[in-house]
Amino acid sequence: MTMPTGPANSLASNPSHYARLIARELGLQAHDLGRLLPNTGLRVEQLLDEDTLLSAHQQIQLLSNALDISNDPAFGFRLGQRLTPATHGAMGFLALSSANLFEALQAIHLYAPTRMSFVRVELFDRGEWLECYVHFDVALTDKMRRCLSEAFIMMFFEIAGSILGREPHEVETFFNHSAPPHAALYNKHIPGPYGFSAAQQLMAKIPKALCFYPNISANHENYQLGKV
Repeated sequence: MTMPTGPANSLASNPSHYARLIARELGLQAHDLGRLLPNTGLRVEQLLDEDTLLSAHQQIQLLSNALDISNDPAFGFRLGQRLTPATHGAMGFLALSSANLFEALQAIHLYAPTRMSFVRVELFDRGEWLECYVHFDVALTDKMRRCLSEAFIMMFFEIAGSILGREPHEVETFFNHSAPPHAALYNKHIPGPYGFSAAQQLMAKIPKALCFYPNISANHENYQLGKV
């Protein structure tokens, strides 16, 4: 499947690190990596080079190819479990060094586009709740939007769990895609209530009290260093 291109996703600014994570989740060896590359314009040597930057189109096409290779509609969840804080470079370091989940979400809001140029995170204070919206600012097929939503929400739960020391079962998740054929698997991956066909973008609704629960492993000096 060839993904559309355009001004919003033509600039190469996304670390190739995520592409190699995808390859590892698929169990691909170096000689198999060519299977990930159709319609990306990339060579295997480029994929293996840590200095290679990918455009949004290339990143999404790689994920689309991976989804086809996996033959697993829940591949987004599998990939998301690999997206631990340590995989996000300085953004992950800053999130883990935050005083609480709210500061971590602010770090993601500010720095997510430096890791994934087509992802934008918005935070809205709703009194006793904080709403965290995730926008994918690029044209996507329904299948790819669902896969990215599953991966990104798992990334959120990985970060939140690292800060809280437990699963954030109070968080309510709202997917803007309809219930997929593998909807029964969502109970396995989503710790709290969730729903489909939301009118807005992918959204996590987080109790304010949870947002300010202290991260007992946070290092304030590291947080200040990460912001530099």
